[in-house]
Amino acid sequence: MINITTKSAKDTKAFIWKEVAGTELNGFTGVRYGGTLAPDVHYRIYGKYTDRSSATLTNGADAGDAWHTAQGGFRIDATTAPDPS
Repeated sequence: MINITTKSAKDTKAFIWKEVAGTELNGFTGVRYGGTLAPDVHYRIYGKYTDRSSATLTNGADAGDAWHTAQGGFRIDATTAPDPS
């Protein structure tokens, strides 16, 4: 079973910047920003970039499996008043 729980856009209002680097993971950059559009409308936008180098085979040769990926997205949460009827 997989259970995925996410935070609402209202609970993630801020600017976050992440960077990671290593020997095979040449670089990871992620940025996220959340804010308010109206009193009951909140949003969050993000972007990520990953640069992973090739693995090395046991004979020392390059495995040729390097990859790069970029991703971005957004979320908008709105609370509406209940219908009075």
